[in-house]
Amino acid sequence: MRLAAACLCLSWIVAEAAALPLATDGTSPYVIVLPDEATAPEETAARELQEHIERVTGATLPIRREREVDETAPQILVGRSGRATRCSPTWGPTASASGRRASG
Repeated sequence: MRLAAACLCLSWIVAEAAALPLATDGTSPYVIVLPDEATAPEETAARELQEHIERVTGATLPIRREREVDETAPQILVGRSGRATRCSPTWGPTASASGRRASG
């Protein structure tokens, strides 16, 4: 279910940013941003994303913690950070894969 939620979130972000180039000539202004207290799966996801982006574009995006990156910097959010929650308020600890809050 978490993978489905992450894919939905990533799909939304990609659709919104389709006109923005991720990398040009092997360089990118983007940073992959993890929550300050990232889980092991979030860290693995960030590394795998970094590897795939490098394969496709030739650019190696740095991986940083949320506290290390200015909010205005071009960034790709991985995991449940404060910024990710602000981007999609329905995606929180009790959100289901559909993006709706679970009752409880």
